[in-house]
Amino acid sequence: MTEKIKIRENWIQNAKVNKNDYALLYEKSINYYPDSYLNTYKLAKAYFLKGEYDQSENYIDKSIIINFNYAPSHELLGAISLKKKNKNKAI
Repeated sequence: MTEKIKIRENWIQNAKVNKNDYALLYEKSINYYPDSYLNTYKLAKAYFLKGEYDQSENYIDKSIIINFNYAPSHELLGAISLKKKNKNKAI
């Protein structure tokens, strides 16, 4: 992960923005770009941060289907699986 991406990710995690706003933003973006693995990943992450793990898993699965080689999607799927206490899937 490049330094620029790390800085951006840290900013998003620490921003004092309503987490619902991120989910809404990325839901709208998916309407315009349904094949965007990155927007789908970000929507999954927004749901994860809200604690909505089923919704997050739904979108992360779509992101992986669109681009299997995007490693952060697999990492997020593992984190979701751990939160849902599904350790076998998390590995």
